[in-house]
Amino acid sequence: GWSSMAIHGTAVDHTQPKEYYFKENAPDYSWTELAELCPVTKQWIKSLEFDRLDRVRFMKLDPGGYIDPHRDTDVQGIHAWNVALNNPQGHIFVMDGYGYVPWSEGQVRGIDVSKYHSVVNNGTVPRIHMIIHGAFGNKFREIIVNSYKKLYEEQN
Repeated sequence: GWSSMAIHGTAVDHTQPKEYYFKENAPDYSWTELAELCPVTKQWIKSLEFDRLDRVRFMKLDPGGYIDPHRDTDVQGIHAWNVALNNPQGHIFVMDGYGYVPWSEGQVRGIDVSKYHSVVNNGTVPRIHMIIHGAFGNKFREIIVNSYKKLYEEQN
């Protein structure tokens, strides 16, 4: 199976806000008590200088666990940033229109969650990723541009 915990959101165990609130009565997102246990992670997230930080959660997928094919929205676009804190052998991420998406530990990918996607952990170690939602600002735009430049240079 899988489990998740929010470091930024409405509560540590509120990792799917639509299940707890309607948009009209949802409280503001803020650092949860988990953030006090993760000061380096909190500082790194703050250093990204998002214009608006929404839900940020750790997602653990146990060995033998899977997340059924699903999509999170009908609206196309980059809705989340997926950070591979580890990427054990046997972890498979597939996305409609792309197929198998390879991951390496430490990689950050912008994900269009309007596309059907699924995850399976056929390995022996839990897979732990962090998902960041929010509106990124100029600093994060620079990180994205520099990442593309580096990828281009590596391929040419």
